[in-house]
Amino acid sequence: MRAFWAWRNDESARAASFSPEPVPFEQHERWYRERLADPHTLLYVVVGPDAQPVGYVRFALAGVRFALAGGEAEISIALDASTRGRGYGTAAIDRGCEALLRGGLADRIVARVKLGNEISRRAFLRAGFVERVRSDDALELVRIA
Repeated sequence: MRAFWAWRNDESARAASFSPEPVPFEQHERWYRERLADPHTLLYVVVGPDAQPVGYVRFALAGVRFALAGGEAEISIALDASTRGRGYGTAAIDRGCEALLRGGLADRIVARVKLGNEISRRAFLRAGFVERVRSDDALELVRIA
């Protein structure tokens, strides 16, 4: 749980986030426990070549908690700063999406990327996403089964 908190609070991760404020550990702990108990949340741990955790991919499935269209899931990802630039993000996005789509849990996966976050934008494009909508502060990308 502390690793998830550290990945979320990393300065560069916060700069690329829609919620850039640091999250106190107690607040994160509540959020983490709620996500683990939520049947509409899937949380995958990303591991590096040495089998050590280096980040996570989270999916919010369409359901009561989320204002998503039926069959749609929203993806978010965080990686340890020391592992960025090695292709782990694209691989984790791709593998997580494949598992979700093959399992029939969604037929579309949506990613919201803050404008200016070119690293995440390129990772999602390399993982098979296409740009769908652009607003003043965000780019929405989608991957369809």
